[in-house]
Amino acid sequence: RSLLAKSLPINNHRRNYLSYSDDLKTPEPRTSSEGIVLLRNDGLLPLKPGTKILAAGQFLDEIPRGAGSAAVKGYNNVTLRQALEEQFGARVTFAEKPSKEQFAAADVVLVSVGTLDAESIERPFALPSSAEKLVQQAVGANPRT
Repeated sequence: RSLLAKSLPINNHRRNYLSYSDDLKTPEPRTSSEGIVLLRNDGLLPLKPGTKILAAGQFLDEIPRGAGSAAVKGYNNVTLRQALEEQFGARVTFAEKPSKEQFAAADVVLVSVGTLDAESIERPFALPSSAEKLVQQAVGANPRT
């Protein structure tokens, strides 16, 4: 059984509601179930003192924004690198495209991937192949990714 949270415009106002479905073959529940990421904490979090962290990916120094309304810069912007350095200091190593050895040597791997999208452009739901490859390399070399 699926639980979907929705926000729909009704009479020019957004109404939030929950919807249940027993049919995972219909597009709506299938899309939501495929987009859900379930995390299991096997003692990894919170990170213990001394944990060696590898941060990898394309959005270490860039705050990902798209075009249109997603281009808003806001205030008090902090990059992923800045946040991790502030929190963990020298325990973090940064590499946009790490080697297999770098992945394997870390106690924990954080991978930052995504896309820069615009409201008016349709694209496939999948990550770009380079981002997918990076995630697969990380998981293959280090199960604590």
